[in-house]
Parts: sequence; structure tokens; C-alpha cells
Amino acid sequence: MKFSNVHWLFCEVQKLLTRPTRVLVLCLLMVFVSLVWEGSFWQLWNLKRESARLQNKMSEVAKLSQQLNMKIEKASDLTYIDQQARDRFDLVGKDDLIFIFSDQRDSNDASQH
Repeated sequence: MKFSNVHWLFCEVQKLLTRPTRVLVLCLLMVFVSLVWEGSFWQLWNLKRESARLQNKMSEVAKLSQQLNMKIEKASDLTYIDQQARDRFDLVGKDDLIFIFSDQRDSNDASQH
């Protein structure tokens, strides 16, 4: 009985091997299954996705770096520093005139009391 099973299997394999298209399909199927089973396709897909993400991140960081370099260049200019001090901290230069206006209501309130 075992001999008939082996003989039958041998005959089926021999039939399969006589048709090149089936052999090709079988080989491709085996290659695909082995790659999927091992996880190579999954790893390759993850690596490509991670590479694209890192490329985007590098591009963003390069833009930010360029913006910061421009700010550093501006900050090294004394006129820029002077203008920022005037705008942000209400500082004045040594030759600037300062006008102080009192509120009219404050002076009227003080005179009435």
C-alpha cells in the first residue's frame, strides 16, 4: 500500500514537471510564501515607510535650521538689536526725545479734590 502511494506521488510530480508554466507558478508561489513567512516583505515595506518619514522630517529640520540661521544673522546686526529693544522693551536711544502726556481726566480729578 505504501508503494502505491509513493508511486502515485511520483507520477503526479512527474506530470507537474512536464508543464513549464505550472513549474514556474509553483516556484513563484514558493518564493512568495517563503518571503512572506520570513517577513522580508513586511520589513522592506516598513523600512521604506520609515525612510520616507525620516526624509520629511529632515526636510522640516532643514527649513527650520535655515530660518534660525536667518534670525541669527539678523540678531548680529546692531540696528536690528536696537530696533528690537525699542519695540519690545520701550527703550529709547540717548538722542531720542521723550514726550510724556498726562491724561486730562487725571489732572481734572486731582484739581477737584
